[in-house]
Formats: sequence, structure tokens, C-alpha cells
Amino acid sequence: MKYISLDIETTGLSPECDVLEVAMVLEDASVSPLPPISELPCINVLFRRDFFHGEPYALDMHMKSGLFDLCQQEGVPEKDAWATILAWLKGLGSGQWVVAGKNVAGFDIPFFPPEIRARFSHRTIDPGSIYIDW
Repeated sequence: MKYISLDIETTGLSPECDVLEVAMVLEDASVSPLPPISELPCINVLFRRDFFHGEPYALDMHMKSGLFDLCQQEGVPEKDAWATILAWLKGLGSGQWVVAGKNVAGFDIPFFPPEIRARFSHRTIDPGSIYIDW
């Protein structure tokens, strides 16, 4: 089964906050042995903005981590960032993709524009439950 592992960095918990970074990796669980991540199709897009707005905790965290500086140095404008992501998804083929990630359905997907969300299946994989240490 092929699926896309997905993660985003945002300036808060609400979809009205800014997206700073989107990373995706296409994985195929039917391949054995699994190739290293460095050999898999992937994309990592940083969003450059004139002004970042969001929630204080997230803004502080990303300022301290240096992500804002990285976005300004290596990022692309929001419109171009989404277009790059959409083009990458289209390059993988037609149809919808199952996406995987910690709380991907409840958190990540609502940040994406409709034309990209349409590329994602309604089914998702949340690996969080396999990391519970009772």
C-alpha cells in the first residue's frame, strides 16, 4: 500500500494561522526491505511571508527554533508554495492518496487549500497509537 507521510508546521492550532512548512514523503509498505527515506519521493516547502501571525506560544517556539529565519531565507511566497505542493502531488499520478501522520486528519489537513485536500483520501493513518507506552 502506498501512502504519503505528511507533517506541517504552523503558527498555531487554528487553520486561520499561517503555515510555515509542509513536508511529505511517498512510502510503499509493500516494498521489502524498505528503502531509506533519502531514496523516497519527497517534498519539503518553506513558506515565506512578509508578516507571520498566529498564537503566542507557537510564534515564540518558531522564533527560538530559527524556523522564521529559515522561511525568510529559503522559503517561497504562499501562492507559489501551494502550487509547488500541488504540482508534486499531480506528478505522483491521478487519484487520491491516503495520508499518514500524527493527528493528520484532525489537525494537518484543514490547513490545506481545497484543491490539495481533494488529492487526499478520506481515509488516514494515525501512527500515534502504536507509540503508547502503558
